[in-house]
Amino acid sequence: MDELAGVFAVMIPIVGSVALFTFLAIGRVADNRRMQEEARAKYEFLKKMAEGGSFDVQKYMEFEQIEAAARRARKIENLKIGGLILIAVGLALSLFLYMIDTDGGNVAAVGVMPGMIGLAMFAGAWMMSRGTQGTSGKPASRG
Repeated sequence: MDELAGVFAVMIPIVGSVALFTFLAIGRVADNRRMQEEARAKYEFLKKMAEGGSFDVQKYMEFEQIEAAARRARKIENLKIGGLILIAVGLALSLFLYMIDTDGGNVAAVGVMPGMIGLAMFAGAWMMSRGTQGTSGKPASRG
């Protein structure tokens, strides 16, 4: 039975590492595919404008503004998600360390660090989104 526990003790970090790096690789591939699609859409838009005979600068500026608003919204959402994940990791780590602490020390306070980093990320993203609330991602009309 001790032999089996030893095998599991060795296999768990290996399987965890493989899973982590596989997840990171899949995320990177998905991000690259999204960037390629965005570049293809921009190329098609510019190609249609050029083939139309006249390059409409106003339409192009509107397109760029919408694209910038989408990038900003994606950045804010990523910060919110990252912040929430770090808050959850901090809480889980604190709970875990509290449960295994037999000396009665304050080891569980270590979990506060990632939780506070997550809270700062989430608060920063919230403040960034407050500045863009009222905008629909469309550029302001010039009248």
